[in-house]
Amino acid sequence: EISACLVGSEMCIRDRDKIDTKIITYNMYKEGKSIEEIAKERGFTKQTIEHHLLANFENGLDIDLEKNINMKYKSQVFKAIDEIGYDKLRPIKDMVPADVTYLDIGYFVILYKKEKNS
Repeated sequence: EISACLVGSEMCIRDRDKIDTKIITYNMYKEGKSIEEIAKERGFTKQTIEHHLLANFENGLDIDLEKNINMKYKSQVFKAIDEIGYDKLRPIKDMVPADVTYLDIGYFVILYKKEKNS
């Protein structure tokens, strides 16, 4: 068991007591903070925060990402996935308009998988 204690403090954190970093991001997002604000406060890149939010969405947490998604590109991304699959995102990115982001693609891949498995 690994533990870390602050020098001169009674506070100790053991691995089993740590909150998953993706859940911290989720809670901040649910509080109304933007992706950029969360990244700045947590000292992560915007892409890392987007990855956390996508993982939370994929794992079934109640999270509304659509305010950050270019929903108008759903059918184009789905068409690209139908043609080349979703193992890698770059080939999808190359097939859709330039303003489609990796967050958009990641979100649509999750939707695609959910729709195909339902």
